[in-house]
Amino acid sequence: LTAVTARGELKGAVKAAWTPSDRRPLTASLDLASRAGALKTRVKADLAADPGFLQGAATSYLDATGEAELGGLGRARLKARVHRAGKGWAGAGQADVSPSTGPLRAVSLARCLGNAGPAGAELACRYDARLAKAFAGVASVGGGIRVRAKIDAKAFDASLSMDADPVVAWYRIAGGLEARASGRLGRPMSEWKASHDLRAAIDVPKFEDLVARLRDSPYAVPAPLHVLKGPLSLELRSRGDPRDESPRVEYDAASRLAGVRQRLTARARGTLTVLRARTPGRAFVNDGALTLEEVALELPRLEVGESPKVFVDKRIQNGDDPPLTAAPASAARGPAVASRLTVKTVKPLVLF
Repeated sequence: LTAVTARGELKGAVKAAWTPSDRRPLTASLDLASRAGALKTRVKADLAADPGFLQGAATSYLDATGEAELGGLGRARLKARVHRAGKGWAGAGQADVSPSTGPLRAVSLARCLGNAGPAGAELACRYDARLAKAFAGVASVGGGIRVRAKIDAKAFDASLSMDADPVVAWYRIAGGLEARASGRLGRPMSEWKASHDLRAAIDVPKFEDLVARLRDSPYAVPAPLHVLKGPLSLELRSRGDPRDESPRVEYDAASRLAGVRQRLTARARGTLTVLRARTPGRAFVNDGALTLEEVALELPRLEVGESPKVFVDKRIQNGDDPPLTAAPASAARGPAVASRLTVKTVKPLVLF
């Protein structure tokens, strides 16, 4: 098999055999290599079926293995087994991808179980991703993923469910995603229905660990907060139509910090809206409420010493000074931000 196109060249071989006397009489193999400029790829696949597979015997299986080398992008491997299940098919398998570049060193799909039939199709897998470089003490992430789909001659309905295992270090992160799309085939995508529900939770059991990691950095926690101890938490949630021009994120943050003489127990809840999110003129609008349940902070002490030196601000002029030339305004401006925050105190604020 040889094919030459304007984009490159494809070479390979396809082989299929039916040998009734063999234990697995149906076999097939595929070996394709392509070249497009400097990018070279190669795909190999092998199939083998039991004698009763074509007749739909429930105990007969079709085994498939595949391997792909994607030039400088990486390598992928696949292994699956399929058998008849009622009026449809069921199977199990696994896959591994090893990127050559990018933030991921390896991605694997394991313990995959799937089925397909007149009622629709479903696939559930365990995923694990190993990072090329550890981030904040985390070298890998994993979880579960499930895809469901139902398609007929007129419409479709598909859903995606994805959960992440808790990432535990000096902090804890957990989250999940639910997405769904449905509509009539042949109609514009704008008429389809789509929704998502994205959740994330971040917990810092020991605020002192965060203080230690930020120490000697531009983001060091200032006094007097740097001596407090206790837990912090943040929950984020975004839901609605992912095509919305003004998506919203709901947040709920809480602190229960304490020191020898200090307290900082508070909770902030609200909604952050991104207006015109897909345009350069995007803007952020925050609408929230801050509840200060108990706040007692010790302010830094000022020692009485020499009088401070007084300098005249150069921007202050008298009639004899030449007029100042205004500095040109910077052309680069960040997005507009507007915020409405309601503050409520449960106990009187104490500063001492």
